[in-house]
Amino acid sequence: MRPLEERKRPGVSALRGDQAEVLSEFASAVTEMKHDQTLDCYGLLCPMPIIQTSQKIKTMKVGEVLEVVSTDEGIKEDMPAWCRQTGQEYLGLEGDGEVIKVYVKKLKG
Repeated sequence: MRPLEERKRPGVSALRGDQAEVLSEFASAVTEMKHDQTLDCYGLLCPMPIIQTSQKIKTMKVGEVLEVVSTDEGIKEDMPAWCRQTGQEYLGLEGDGEVIKVYVKKLKG
């Protein structure tokens, strides 16, 4: 068997059109975090995304994941801090342009 560096592997550009499309869709699905509910805080500024998250998380079941959609850059620091203070689990964030999506798992009531 040839050494790994000698083996040629096709890149996405070497795939046929339909294969590249499937790979692209798969990559998008893998990067999007699974969540149970979404909270739309688009256009709201601090402290409103945190206040609304606090209210929404109270209505959810333990183990459920909340996706918070926001345009407030402050949420990147505020949400992890809020999770530490309240005992919920901060799962991370995704951002594409001005929209920031943060994910919180409810651990306790």
